Amino acid sequence: AEELFFRGLLYGVMRRRTSAGVAIPAVGILFGAIHSPLAVALPMCLLGGLLCYVYEKTARLAVPIVLHLVFNLFSTAMLLAHRL
Repeated sequence: AEELFFRGLLYGVMRRRTSAGVAIPAVGILFGAIHSPLAVALPMCLLGGLLCYVYEKTARLAVPIVLHLVFNLFSTAMLLAHRL
C-alpha cells in the first residue's frame, strides 16, 4: 500500500508538476515522516528517496515494490535474530 501511495500516486503527481530532483527528496521526506521514532524516520527518508529513484529509472512500480518487500523481510529477520 505504501508503494502504491508514495511512488504510484504521490510521486507520479509531483513528478508531472516538477523535476525528479525535487520530487524524489520531497516524497522521500514524506515517506520518512510517517515512520517513527526519529531514529527510524531519518533512514526511511533515504529509503523513500531511493525507491523513488528506482521507480524514476525503471518506470515500473513493481521494482520498488519488490525492493521494499525485500527491505521489510530483511528488517524483520534482523529483529527476530536479535531476539534470539
